[in-house]
Amino acid sequence: MLMSDGLLRVFWPYDLPRSSSPGVIVGWRNSELDFFVLAVLEDVEPRNVDNALRAGILFRNSPHPIVRIFTLCGRSAMHVLGSTNPQDPPTSFNPSHLYVNTQPSCKVPRIFCPPETNLSVQVIMFHRPHPTRMEYMSLHPISLALGDKVFITDKSDAVSDRIDAEEEGDRFQSGKLVEKLKLHTVVKHLPSHKEQALPIIVNQVNCAYEMGKLMEKNSHLIGIRIKRSMSVGERVVESASTVWDLFVLAVSYVFWQWIWPIVTSIFVIGLVFHRTVAEIVLQVLEWRARPDAAALKDISATAQQVDIRLQQFCYWPIQYAKLRQRKDNWESVTTSHPDYIRFYNSLWLVANDVIIGIALGSYIIDNANWVAFQINSILTGWTVEGLQRTISWLMDWPAGLKLNNELAAFLGDLFLWVIENWADSCDYDLDQLLIGTILFTVLFFLLPTIVVFYLAFASARMLIISLKAALDTWLAFLNHFPLFALMLRVKDSRRLPGGIRFELREEFDKSPTNKSHSVPYIHLESIPLTLRAMFDQYFQLGYRLRKHYLSPEVIFCLFTGRFVPPIHRRNLYSMQYSMLPARRAGMAEVWSILMQPRKTHNTSSGSSSISGGMSTATNGLLKVPGGFGQGDMRRRGHR
Repeated sequence: MLMSDGLLRVFWPYDLPRSSSPGVIVGWRNSELDFFVLAVLEDVEPRNVDNALRAGILFRNSPHPIVRIFTLCGRSAMHVLGSTNPQDPPTSFNPSHLYVNTQPSCKVPRIFCPPETNLSVQVIMFHRPHPTRMEYMSLHPISLALGDKVFITDKSDAVSDRIDAEEEGDRFQSGKLVEKLKLHTVVKHLPSHKEQALPIIVNQVNCAYEMGKLMEKNSHLIGIRIKRSMSVGERVVESASTVWDLFVLAVSYVFWQWIWPIVTSIFVIGLVFHRTVAEIVLQVLEWRARPDAAALKDISATAQQVDIRLQQFCYWPIQYAKLRQRKDNWESVTTSHPDYIRFYNSLWLVANDVIIGIALGSYIIDNANWVAFQINSILTGWTVEGLQRTISWLMDWPAGLKLNNELAAFLGDLFLWVIENWADSCDYDLDQLLIGTILFTVLFFLLPTIVVFYLAFASARMLIISLKAALDTWLAFLNHFPLFALMLRVKDSRRLPGGIRFELREEFDKSPTNKSHSVPYIHLESIPLTLRAMFDQYFQLGYRLRKHYLSPEVIFCLFTGRFVPPIHRRNLYSMQYSMLPARRAGMAEVWSILMQPRKTHNTSSGSSSISGGMSTATNGLLKVPGGFGQGDMRRRGHR
């Protein structure tokens, strides 16, 4: 239970009724002075509402066991918190029963709390997340990637290993600094009991809409109503309805018990067959001749793309099973929301990949001659004619630099000869080797000319490496771009929470009895996930590219004329596996998940199922009493 510290705190939804009619406030009592309002039931008496809560009448026809909501919200029971717009003005403050005034013209409630009570009133206003739309609040940003990633390192890539070691060291040092900061409480006070209860309050906010609507729907059952006998016409209508319902029930029984299992079994068998074929192909792509050798997917970009698509295909049934299990629980339970976003984001990316591929393929087929001519012109112009023009430019005082004409002509003819005559190397005699030795000794004195030619070809080499990195990055965009998350961010940002924020809007109280008593009204809202967090993987990719190509090893290779290693494909493709599990589910596991029957809950009109489930439910230090939900089942309707 939350501790009292002289502060009366009330959580009040914006979308509750603001009429001037009397009503009863129902919600959670987190402590003696800490209340969370779920619903305001009008035209009922507080005593009847309290009896209905004890008997479980307000939780009838719930889609799932109510014990799940009570456990999630950390409470053992709901309470009548007070009344709205009482006919008789209150004369004294009672913390067990609040008196609140609401008006259609005012968006915030006015709580009766005289100054002589020496209590500070704090009203937290919030918009209830709509669980059907998958809106919710969260203390931490939603994760668009799975957190169980373990990638196989390539032993031959020393630069990548060094980058990985530096990143791991940075994360370790950051973790140590964070742990040290937690030990110092000079600028940060120790969290109070109310601050420690913030996760439970966030769960209560997420469950507020669903529970409020359920109680409002059952509010007409409050009270005692004498059941009258039906008339002859009503009996005829009921008999006709019963016959039609029996026919529909028989047809649905035959379909769901006989036809549907056969259809689903055939579909699952076909899916498992394709899953087996995909598993064989994946084993071929991941096969290594030696433990330190590279697999086929590490060598070929095509094999890597096939590996990603097959792994997505293998993971889709698992994701679908998780999303199907969401229907077996309350919509306010938000554990499956990240899987929903990952699943549909991968489907959208694959669909876009197919659409772009079909469109591009159709264009190439329809314009095959023109496309072939353009590709030939571009390749010839950049790789042959462009290189020839560059060499000729280097032979003729490039950029005004006066070089050695004879050496420039020799080097130019040498490279042009290689371009024009693609011949293999030859064996040289002793006199030829001697001439070559003398020639390259003279080159030392002709260093400026050699440097100019080297810079030209080194720049071309770096341009090719950059083009390769750009193509791999573009492929990463096609495979990992958060397209679905961006659409949700634009359409409904409350489906992508990035934290919560408390904002002090106004401080006023217009009630006549509290003219000198100000009440802070605080607005609680969800912070949308930032674009920086959504594209965090791409920032990490840019960091890896910068660390590789601006590393001392690469700069040293450029200055010494050595081979400049391109960044390993593993460092560019690792982000594309962030939405896939580290361990692929086996065939037996996939079969058992797909053939698992759906859970069914018996949530009939009675409350015996509620009491039976809640009698043994516990939530931390709170235990739900065994007698909760038991009561007279005849109490329903208006008096």
